[in-house]
Amino acid sequence: SPRRPDAGRLLSVDFATPTDVRQWLEELQQSEISPRDVVIVYVATHGVVRTEDDGAKAYLMCSNFDPSADEEDFTKGAFAVEELLKELEQIPSGVKLLLLDAGRSRYLPRLGMPPVAFARALEREIAALQDAVPSVCVLSANSPGEYSRVTPAVRRSVFGYMVARGLQGEADADRDEAIQLHELFTCVQRNV
Repeated sequence: SPRRPDAGRLLSVDFATPTDVRQWLEELQQSEISPRDVVIVYVATHGVVRTEDDGAKAYLMCSNFDPSADEEDFTKGAFAVEELLKELEQIPSGVKLLLLDAGRSRYLPRLGMPPVAFARALEREIAALQDAVPSVCVLSANSPGEYSRVTPAVRRSVFGYMVARGLQGEADADRDEAIQLHELFTCVQRNV
């Protein structure tokens, strides 16, 4: 179960390029993490969808993403969610929690991406990868048909705000000083 943030280290990655993300994941996989540890990765970026031979695939935009890039250059600025989940699985911790705040884009006409396409593709990919990534849990800011909302009052997304409050103790429903995944999920879902 995730402990409060003071029980661990905060690790961050800038989604500048897919190469940067791969390097960060490799460093994380080789770090001093034990099977008793919980790794929490929070990703705040835009989600996009690419149609491939086997269906719509979910990608996360990196800082260098170019919406005018042709199909061949698409992956130079986007990171596949499938790859992220598989790489997280390789981290030696017992549980990995991916907090994904990537549902802010309503429509990207240059990509031909209809509203909520990312959330649908993400849902399908998580279901398809369940057996391949058993120790990775995903909590997404939005479900299909929903968008992640940003509020100026807290200067971030409502999802990010509630995740932070939940990890600071608000999610600890039974007050046992340990935040269970279901407690965090319930806290965020109830307040977002």
